[in-house]
Amino acid sequence: MERKLQKALTREREEVEEEHLSSLLAALPHPDARRTAWYSVDEYSSQILTGTPAVGDRLRNDEWSEGVAMYFGAPSPACAPHVGEPITVNGRKIAPLDQNGALLLSLNCIINIKNGRTIWHDELKHRVRRQLQQGHVEHECEVYNLFSAEMPPEGRRRAFAQHPTSTSRQGAVPDMMWVDGEHKKLGDVKTVGLCATWYPQRRLQGARGQCVRERANAVHKAVVRQAKQLDEKFCGVANGAVGPVQQKLLSFGPVVGIAFGAFGEVSEGVRELVKLAANRAAEIHYKDMGAKTIKSAAAALRTCFRRELAIANIRAHAHLKLRRLDAHVRNTHYGSNNENSTSDRQHAARCAAYEASQGFRSRWSTTAYERRASS
Repeated sequence: MERKLQKALTREREEVEEEHLSSLLAALPHPDARRTAWYSVDEYSSQILTGTPAVGDRLRNDEWSEGVAMYFGAPSPACAPHVGEPITVNGRKIAPLDQNGALLLSLNCIINIKNGRTIWHDELKHRVRRQLQQGHVEHECEVYNLFSAEMPPEGRRRAFAQHPTSTSRQGAVPDMMWVDGEHKKLGDVKTVGLCATWYPQRRLQGARGQCVRERANAVHKAVVRQAKQLDEKFCGVANGAVGPVQQKLLSFGPVVGIAFGAFGEVSEGVRELVKLAANRAAEIHYKDMGAKTIKSAAAALRTCFRRELAIANIRAHAHLKLRRLDAHVRNTHYGSNNENSTSDRQHAARCAAYEASQGFRSRWSTTAYERRASS
């Protein structure tokens, strides 16, 4: 009874403090990143503060500092000495640097240099793929030729002639397809930089996470629009009619937006995949993990998978910002001239190999081990 009363009293006090803090932050003007962060962060964002470090989830000191600052919407420690200095591309001044470094990750002329956004995107895409593999979920990454079979032969020839490489066909290729129960689903990974397009004032009120949710919801409309363009261009379908490519797309149901936000937050599509992978993995490996029940194993794996994706997103976001800061403001180089340097890839490979060699037992949380040992 005492414990329940203490819990109730603590919850009441924290709710009052949260309401007071919310009113203070809501009164801040819209461009203030602290207000934006308050209405954006979620349980994935807080992993940089609460997640237990593990092999493969390490951050450099400057990456950790950037991640913590972004969580609170505080000024970037790395950008602070250079606020107001020009961001330059090939000697041309683009804009003055802001205190959060948001422009470094929102201006296409900067973030797309050396495939910066693609590297951020692919890091998260392959993390999701790896978790589906660990859960033995039937899936496919980069679903090529999904729609080509629906095109007439002549249209298919023209499509492949105009887009001969897999890279040139990237826009019409879903990032992920997986089996959930009896249904196949399609999903697309999206990364979101801090900008007025996806973080407008109208979404920074009420429930948290509206910005990343809207980005995820926009995925299906965008993919349908691409399917319509393929139908009109290569299948001879009249404008407004539903063609074979669009029919094939709609047969999978709504395309799931797998969105990762600027403050470490995620969309429901990410949570859906984490839950699916963790549940399937727990059914197979719960005994190897030393868990008493599938339910407890699934809960522990959800925690591990959540931490992995959260840290990967925060680290990739901070790493990209630091490289852009060095290259386009400081005019130096962060670590290596190569955006995807050999040393970085070797470090990632070593971490992945070590963790894989430990099996699922290494992913089981320390708390769970202690609870198991004392029982």
